[in-house]
Amino acid sequence: MPDAIVIDELSLAALDANSNPFDFGNGYGDTWGEVSVCLLTCNVCSNTYIDDAFDEGDACPEEHCTTEYHGTLERPECAPMMNYYYPLPYYGGDPEDDQLTLYQSSANVVMVRMMGVDGDDDDYALALSGGGMDLSWDICHAYILLGYAPPLQFCDLPDFAGQDNKLEPFWTILKACLRSAKAVEQRAMFKTGQLIQRINAALECPKCHHAQRHNRIGGCEKVDVDFSVGHGEAYRCICTHYSEDRPADAEIVRMGQ
Repeated sequence: MPDAIVIDELSLAALDANSNPFDFGNGYGDTWGEVSVCLLTCNVCSNTYIDDAFDEGDACPEEHCTTEYHGTLERPECAPMMNYYYPLPYYGGDPEDDQLTLYQSSANVVMVRMMGVDGDDDDYALALSGGGMDLSWDICHAYILLGYAPPLQFCDLPDFAGQDNKLEPFWTILKACLRSAKAVEQRAMFKTGQLIQRINAALECPKCHHAQRHNRIGGCEKVDVDFSVGHGEAYRCICTHYSEDRPADAEIVRMGQ
């Protein structure tokens, strides 16, 4: 996990990101494409080398590997294995650099180029390069490495035998998932407040229109109501400025806090 990652600075743009079905077995070059990684690996000893110094097909610089086993350098395959992609909202990074970061992290996740999916311009997304078990840890890790707080859907992390969550990258992944959960909770609380206000406004007195302020206006009195579901307060309008035609039996139900 790079030292530069600061949990509180992770983008919240991917909180709602989800897995999207996509057939990676077809359409290569038309609907999707690989993102090359600027790295070469030996097909014998598995040593890795930055491709600025070598070319694909060169002999492995490790002398013993070359003389004894004829190792050559190959570019790692960065193709998806599972037919799902994971969006990267407002992505603005360097795809090849980020592909290298993902490759070196050992996460079973690669970056792919999506070409005009759903009518959009070319964009980048994540895809799984492995399978066979719950890879939520890997997906969260990949989002974090690219500067995103993990999508909430993948923050339901599985418990694996022998895994020490105090070690990296697990510790950072847990903290990043907590940031995601808190952000979604705050957003839900804000939306709840907005909905309560709109419900209160819809239940205002048709005469005095003071549903939001009945508990502070001397012209209205509080009445006891037994609510069978939920909780709240009710008020009967006795506004003096509508004394000639006041709705004496108009009870206003106010949502609980």
